[in-house]
Amino acid sequence: SEPVRERRAVVFLPFRAKYWKYMEEEWLRTTDEENTDVYVIPIPYYEKITYGLNGDIHYEADGFPDYVPITPFDKYDFDTRIPDRIVIQNPYDEYDCAITVHPRFYTGMLRQVTPELVYIPYFMIDDSSLDDEKTRYTADFFIKTPGVVRADKVYLQSSPIRDLYIEKLCEFAGEDTKPVWEEKLEVREYIKPVVSEGIREEDIPQEWWK
Repeated sequence: SEPVRERRAVVFLPFRAKYWKYMEEEWLRTTDEENTDVYVIPIPYYEKITYGLNGDIHYEADGFPDYVPITPFDKYDFDTRIPDRIVIQNPYDEYDCAITVHPRFYTGMLRQVTPELVYIPYFMIDDSSLDDEKTRYTADFFIKTPGVVRADKVYLQSSPIRDLYIEKLCEFAGEDTKPVWEEKLEVREYIKPVVSEGIREEDIPQEWWK
């Protein structure tokens, strides 16, 4: 008889319901993978107050489409279950001056409980703006982050965006690291939301305003 194949586990960790749209297509594709259990686990996040201290905690388990099954973050034991892949969308850890996810879900911690950490940004960038000085300046803040550096894979919306990431990461870590970023960064055009209205002001990450 054929051996019983073990089931894989893939965990998605959105932190705000309104950003789920950037994860959804990858989630749908993962649910189609054979012998794979998929979990969507919204994680708590804090607003930061003066001097970088954590203020109010937020937990958005509501606001997701009805067809997306939600697992409470305190009902999945990462220490014993060890998912085969974890997909995140907040790469900043403690270095965002406006918000931070719960420290339990910082990328350094997640690296210890999965063999594959994947990062999908929770925003899209207009490719035509990449030569704009302001865009290239703000790129430092969303590219040179713990999640990008620590992830095994980073899924990006287009080749021009990937080129920008590679350029900025080589500035940060040295030109000799280019093969590392070329291996890590993948273009997955399908991550773009089905309905794209351009980035709205309320969707712009707070650190960009700084």
